[in-house]
Amino acid sequence: MRALCAFPDTGRTVLRCGCGHRTLAPFPDERELAARYGREAYYAEDLAALHDDLRVGYDPASPIIASYRQRLAAIADLAPPPARLLEVGCARGVFLDLAAKAGYAASGIEMNPHGAAYAREKFGLDVATGAFGPGMTAPGAFGAVASYDTIEHVADPRGFMSAVAGALAPGGVAAIGTPDASSPLLAAAEFAAVATGGRWRYPLWRVYGDGVEHLHLFTRGGLARLARETGLEPVSFHGYSIPVRNMRDLSPPYALALRLASALPYEFTMLARKPLGP
Repeated sequence: MRALCAFPDTGRTVLRCGCGHRTLAPFPDERELAARYGREAYYAEDLAALHDDLRVGYDPASPIIASYRQRLAAIADLAPPPARLLEVGCARGVFLDLAAKAGYAASGIEMNPHGAAYAREKFGLDVATGAFGPGMTAPGAFGAVASYDTIEHVADPRGFMSAVAGALAPGGVAAIGTPDASSPLLAAAEFAAVATGGRWRYPLWRVYGDGVEHLHLFTRGGLARLARETGLEPVSFHGYSIPVRNMRDLSPPYALALRLASALPYEFTMLARKPLGP
């Protein structure tokens, strides 16, 4: 892998593989992950500044909710309700609440204890607190596993995908959403950082979650390979962008850039099925 750009204030560097995969190195240890993602302010303040759906309650008519409904409809085409649906990294439970209202037997796992408590108390959802992995769920218990904007945060995506496959019943469907390493938005952010010798790295810093959170950025082909290697068969891909109207506290230049860049999707969802037999 080749070093692309450094974030001196975080001590991490973006590495780019010839296949298009990006990695942020070095990885944080479990203590650092728990300290960053376990704070009450993580959803209540840090991300709420960008994502309006993470504020108290949610507006059913907002653009991000429309996006969530589209994602849910794609899952329903392959695994309709009343299937058991698990959301991994369910944040404050907005998508999971929509799934429950659509008729799914919905439950979730969330690393942040305050976000998990909010989902339980606000929506009455069945949400466990902890890091997702083997042993968190009964094998083959779910007809669908959804996880959005989570796999890029974990140091071991192979272990993560293996746990997703293990939680699915034969014929079950996984929906994995993540930033797209092949997107024009990332290409522009990388070009700005490299062309200025790292002097203008703000867009890339934001892509990597303040230069510290997104440990892996996948291409569609790379995530499909990982799915096959862990026992899942990719079915389809759907591109999407987080609506700019859903975001708060953006600088004017960055808001304009996002409006232009979001015309082309900068994230994608992979739908993959667990085979019915060996």
